[in-house]
Amino acid sequence: ATSGGLRIGREINESNSLFVGAVDDIRLWNVARSAADIAANRNTALAGNEAGLTLELRVDEGAEPEARRRA
Repeated sequence: ATSGGLRIGREINESNSLFVGAVDDIRLWNVARSAADIAANRNTALAGNEAGLTLELRVDEGAEPEARRRA
């Protein structure tokens, strides 16, 4: 674990450069997920009650961002 803040849209390096690209959905988990788990579900809409999911920020094209947070 690190004590640094969460950054979305920036490189994690000395240059601190901005991310060039597009971000769709942002999901934060409090469990380790394998690359296979991530790949299998990356294009799948979540119900929001998945075990270990603590935050989901859905940025659907043409809609206002919607955030769901689980305590």
